[in-house]
Amino acid sequence: MTRPVAAIIGLGLIGGSLLRALRQAGGWRLLGTDADEQTIAEAWRAGYLPEAALSPEKAVREADLVVLCVPMGAIGPLVRRLKPCLKPGAVVTDVSSVKGGLAQAVQQELGAGSVFIGGHPMAGSELHGWHAARADLFAGKAYMLERTPGAPEQAVALVERMVLAVGARPVWMTPAVHDRATALISHAPHVVASAMVLAAAEDEQAPEAMALAASCFRDMTRVTASNPEMWVEITSENRQEVDRALHAVSRRMLDVAAALTAGDEAAGRA
Repeated sequence: MTRPVAAIIGLGLIGGSLLRALRQAGGWRLLGTDADEQTIAEAWRAGYLPEAALSPEKAVREADLVVLCVPMGAIGPLVRRLKPCLKPGAVVTDVSSVKGGLAQAVQQELGAGSVFIGGHPMAGSELHGWHAARADLFAGKAYMLERTPGAPEQAVALVERMVLAVGARPVWMTPAVHDRATALISHAPHVVASAMVLAAAEDEQAPEAMALAASCFRDMTRVTASNPEMWVEITSENRQEVDRALHAVSRRMLDVAAALTAGDEAAGRA
C-alpha cells in the first residue's frame, strides 16, 4: 500500500496530537506547520517534521490529505490562500466543532480540483497548544465525518484511513445531526460548567466553598480552563442548537427546584 502524504495545518492540541498519532502509527509521510514559529521549531527538533520552517503553502504542495486544524473563522481565508498550492485531487478536511454549511462553502471555494470532507474528532482537553498534544488523544473516540455529495470513494477512504490510524472510530453523519448532538453533549455542558463556577464565585460563602471543593466540583468544571475565545466562537456558531440544549437543561433544573420546594423526596434523583 502506498504511503500517503498528510499535511497538518495548525499544531495545537488537535493538530499536534494528529501529528503524533500518525507518526506513531506509521505508514504516512507527514508534513505540518503552525502560525507560531516556535511550535514548528519544537516539532522539528522532536523529529515530527522534516523542516523547521515550513510555510502552509509549502506544506500542502505534495499532500494527498490536508488537515485544517485552525479556528473556524480562519478556514475560509486559509482555503483561499492554499487553493493554488494544492495538487490535483488533494483531499481537504477539518476538525471544526461546528459543521453547519462549512463543507458546502469550502467545496465551492475549492472547485473541482480538490475534495473537502468535514471532520470533527470527539476528543479534547482543557489544555491547549503543542505541549498538550499526545498520541493517544483519539484512541477509542468517535470521529465525526461528513460525506460531501459526489466525493470520490478514494477520498472517503483516505480520510477514514487517517481516522483509523489515530485509533478513532469513524462516525458518518449530516452537519445538522452533528451540530444538535454536540450542543447536547459538549457545547451546552461547557456553558453549564461556566455557570457553576460563576455561581460559586459570586456566593457570599465562596471562600469556604472553594476550601471544601473536591473531585465532584473539579470534574464538573474542569472544562472551564479551556481557551475562552475558542468557546465563544463555538457557541456563537452553533447558537441555535446550544440555545435549544440550554433551555432543555434549564427546564430539568427548574423541575428539580420546584420539586425540592414542594418537599418531594424523589427530587434529588431527577
